[in-house]
Parts: sequence; structure tokens; C-alpha cells
Amino acid sequence: MASKKKPDWILLEYSSQELLDHSILDRSERLLFYPSVGRMGAGQSLDIQICVEGSNVLFPMKATVQVVRERPEPDKPRGVTLEIIPADAKRFERMCAFADGMWKPSARRAAPRYKAEIRASYTLDGKSHSGETADISTRGIFLRTDGPLAEPGSQFPVRLQPSRLRSSIELVAEVRWVDRVEGRQGMGLLLSGPPEQLSRLTELVHEVVKQQRPD
Repeated sequence: MASKKKPDWILLEYSSQELLDHSILDRSERLLFYPSVGRMGAGQSLDIQICVEGSNVLFPMKATVQVVRERPEPDKPRGVTLEIIPADAKRFERMCAFADGMWKPSARRAAPRYKAEIRASYTLDGKSHSGETADISTRGIFLRTDGPLAEPGSQFPVRLQPSRLRSSIELVAEVRWVDRVEGRQGMGLLLSGPPEQLSRLTELVHEVVKQQRPD
């Protein structure tokens, strides 16, 4: 089957990079403070997305709620303390560099990504495995799967199946990056192939964009 339960992301937005920087409690222990409680409870494991108001940068990570403070105390504001899991240490480091102003994302991607859940399959070592896109562009996809994950640089056939009434779009995928964290595991893939198949991919992306735009 293509999926386990999909992550239920909680968006944690900071009003400025300075506030994000001040909220990093311990960089070596990956501890982060968020000045609100919401539906978070002590001991809870969460899929979070960190962002700063006015920025389009997102840092998706898994975290465990260490401390919940429902009411402010002297020198201790209301909020939660989160511990980022070790598997997301590199993402946490990148977030810290962003908060410090030491890292900035590129101005824009070569091709914009759009959220889209499209059935897909891929072939590794002669065996077919199922999956589903999390996002799509005219250049690539992020493929969620419970199947085996290939190493960056690997290439293999991939098929996108937008509907049962249409033939699949058959392309070649090159693995650019891999996410091995349980619950969101998958591969970032760069797509190539025959011109007619790439044209069909572009048409599919245009359909996705049209569906996401308000009337």
C-alpha cells in the first residue's frame, strides 16, 4: 500500500528572525521554545513546520514536547519547549543558520512546486513499489513511499498515475535527496524523459495550478 498515516503538520510561525533566534534554547541539544501552547501536550510527538512571518522558508521537522507552560511565571513566559529529534539535526542546524542570518535560501527555484497527491510507482532492482507525490513541479516531485529508498544520484523509472482513465506518465527519476524520518519518508526526484512525456508532466502541473487557484 502507498501510505501509512500522513503527518499532521503543526505550523509554528515566528514574527521575526530575531524572535526565532531568541527562541533557540540549546543548539547542541536541539531545544526550541515556542510562545504558545495550542493543542500541544507534554510528551507528545509532533510533525512541525517552522517559519518566520513574511518568509516563504519552511523547516519541517519532528519534535517531542518537553515542557508545557500554560500560564506565565516570573521570567518564564507561556509556551512550550520542543526537542527536535536527532534525525533532523541537520535541518535544525540550517534553521539556526537562517535565524542567525548566516544562511539565505536562493531567490527562487528553477520550477515552482505545488502541493499535489498523485498516485505513483517506481521500479528498483526489477521490483515495482507504490507511492504518492507530496508536491510536483515541471522538473520534479517529492515521492512519499513506504518502499525502499534509493541513494542520491540513483536513477530509476517512475510512473505518475493522475487518474484511472488516463495512461500513466512514464519518466526517469534521479534521486536528489532522501528523507528517512518515519512518517514522512520519501525521495526528492528530478525528472527527465521523452519530450512527449515531459509535455504531459507540464500539462499535469498546469491542471494542479488551476485547481488550486480560487475562481
